[in-house]
Amino acid sequence: MEELDRFLIRSDYYLYTRWRFKKSFGFDFIHNWHFRVLCCKLEEIITFEQRKDLVINIPPGSGKSEIVTIGMVAYGTGLDPSNKFIVTSYGLETAEVFTAQAKDILNEPWHQELFPCEMDRGTSAKKHFKTKLKGESIAAGTGGKVTGFRFGTAKGKYSGIGITDDPLKASDSSSDAKLKEAELFQTQSLANRKMTDSAVKVVVMQRLHEVDVAGCCLKSGWDHLCLPAMLTLEQLKGFCEEVGEDYRSTDSYKYGDVKADEFSLWHWKWSLRSLREMRGDFNEEGVKGIGGFVYSGQYMQQPSPDGGGILKDAWIESYTVLPEVEFKIFTCDTAWDEKTSSDYSVIQCWAKCAGGIYLIDQIRGKWQFHELKKRIVAFYGKHRPRYVYVENKQSGIGIIQELKREHMMPIKKMQALKDKYSRAQDASPSVECGLVYFPHESIAPWVKDARDEIKSFPVGKHDDIVDCLVYAVLVLCVNTVFNPPTEIDVPSKQELEKQIDEWFGAATTSIGNPWME
Repeated sequence: MEELDRFLIRSDYYLYTRWRFKKSFGFDFIHNWHFRVLCCKLEEIITFEQRKDLVINIPPGSGKSEIVTIGMVAYGTGLDPSNKFIVTSYGLETAEVFTAQAKDILNEPWHQELFPCEMDRGTSAKKHFKTKLKGESIAAGTGGKVTGFRFGTAKGKYSGIGITDDPLKASDSSSDAKLKEAELFQTQSLANRKMTDSAVKVVVMQRLHEVDVAGCCLKSGWDHLCLPAMLTLEQLKGFCEEVGEDYRSTDSYKYGDVKADEFSLWHWKWSLRSLREMRGDFNEEGVKGIGGFVYSGQYMQQPSPDGGGILKDAWIESYTVLPEVEFKIFTCDTAWDEKTSSDYSVIQCWAKCAGGIYLIDQIRGKWQFHELKKRIVAFYGKHRPRYVYVENKQSGIGIIQELKREHMMPIKKMQALKDKYSRAQDASPSVECGLVYFPHESIAPWVKDARDEIKSFPVGKHDDIVDCLVYAVLVLCVNTVFNPPTEIDVPSKQELEKQIDEWFGAATTSIGNPWME
């Protein structure tokens, strides 16, 4: 390799990435402008221009692990074999693969020629490697132990980073416990692993939930690079200008739709039509896209899909004049905690009318048990519903017992036999058919919060209003009762014979009743 080539590749992360693909994989790097955007942003960390922690949101399968994780560890170690890294992912096995692949790159002859680096042969574990100059890289899974290791050094310049590549599996995004575990691991465990405050953390992932790790980090003021699968022309121009590319020469622009203002992030990977199919634009009967909130979150990096996911805000009608009411019911989703981070208690009053079901009134707040009980009693006195439906869960059992005993309320216990997602799917057809009505915001300002929650379900921070809505639909439209099936009391043969004798008189022949033999 010529000295000039060596100098250029060593000093430019994008050129290094292209060279690495050719030497390691044996084929030319397939260029797209978004790779240059990623490399330039990461190079700012190396040159110490990027001093704040960084969140990168990008769709799955867009080269994030190769460029952000594996490549940065190999390149950073090559630049300075004393640099220290921590690599984490949702599972230890995944993080180990990243670390092992970086180590393999460091040992390749072409890389040794480019970056002479002597490895410490005393560490052979997949999750951990060291260099002779005390540099190292350690792998960990979300929630795992990173005690005893730190990333970065006290040099006062770039000396390694903490990289988190997909802190949560997509299938775990509906679990509050998994979301919280990933958040605490990032904001507490890894935050304490910085050698100095100048060490930078990078989280790269697709969005899964409003309060996923990326959401929590952005709320804390981290810098943000967001690359959605489908862009506007303004976004495309902005990214290309940052890295000195002519947007008109990109495949994104050549194969984009100027009239619709839609352009694919990486045409080689996803054509504009394939992205529209994912979104559901061309769905015929029996053919489904990946789903509103999956496309919106993982591909568009907007965990609240436009207009809603399972339940669409546009499906719910508005009214200003309430029609004749047949009867009313309450649906209640209760919680007992006043903490800011806890769930709300929601009590909704619904009316059954000839044309559908109408939300009349709602109260929502964070109250302790006795205050919650007082609120329900006052709300009951205001509307006098036929039944009060309360979910028979831990926070609802005490309320059910006391409201029945002290206030003689007509309580109906609901035992949720399905999860929230499945219940919402069961209710969705009735909502889509226009059977659900909300009061207009001009007469009920609180409706805005209700509609916003519907738009963000099932990946929003709260879903208490949606729960009550779904219960109302299932009770009044679908006629689903959430009580588990009870055993049928089947009478014995003798009891049936006695009943028949009472109805028709005793048998007058000796042959008995032929149907009972």
